[in-house]
Amino acid sequence: MLKQKPKQTANEPTEYAPVANHVETCPDCAETVVDGQGLLACTDCDWTALVA
Repeated sequence: MLKQKPKQTANEPTEYAPVANHVETCPDCAETVVDGQGLLACTDCDWTALVA
């Protein structure tokens, strides 16, 4: 089940971990990663990344 993050405020920067290629498992918790056209998100923790 995906967790919904609180909405980001205008002054809060968005930071994503850069990755060189698509990954299938989260490097933080080893759970499944969802690929949203280059934006990767873990289905269990708050890890997110952009494919560089």
